Amino acid sequence: LVTVVMKRLLLFMKIIKYFIFFVGLTLAVTTNLSAHPNGRGSGSKVLSKDKMSNFPGNTLTSMTIELKPGEVSSPHRHAGFLFVYVLEGEVLSQLGDGPVTLYKAGESWVETPQILHGVAESASKSKSAYILVVFVGPDDEPLTTRVE
Repeated sequence: LVTVVMKRLLLFMKIIKYFIFFVGLTLAVTTNLSAHPNGRGSGSKVLSKDKMSNFPGNTLTSMTIELKPGEVSSPHRHAGFLFVYVLEGEVLSQLGDGPVTLYKAGESWVETPQILHGVAESASKSKSAYILVVFVGPDDEPLTTRVE
């Protein structure tokens, strides 16, 4: 089981490396977040969603998410692996029983399947934060499950 998880994590990280380069290049060419801080609207925008032929039974989904000041995400879990990259602003995040961590633009973190994501919010009281999230998870499960 550990070997299977490690193989999936290594494959996931390899995919993410190339995907982030492509998405970052695309965003740099087509979007100026600072010039249009409210241009995205609130919530999330799916950038791509593709079944993975080299990883049967799994889908790679990428999206951008706006974390507005004062809005706090409810605790949740994800069925698959996530790579999260802060595009703009600062984000407070807590995984499992770990500390609440501040991530700034250009920084990233990885979430393992089913870990509790207890805190996800903009660190600023006046500015939104924007993140790029890349999910690799089972085809037949929702990306996010809220925890009561």
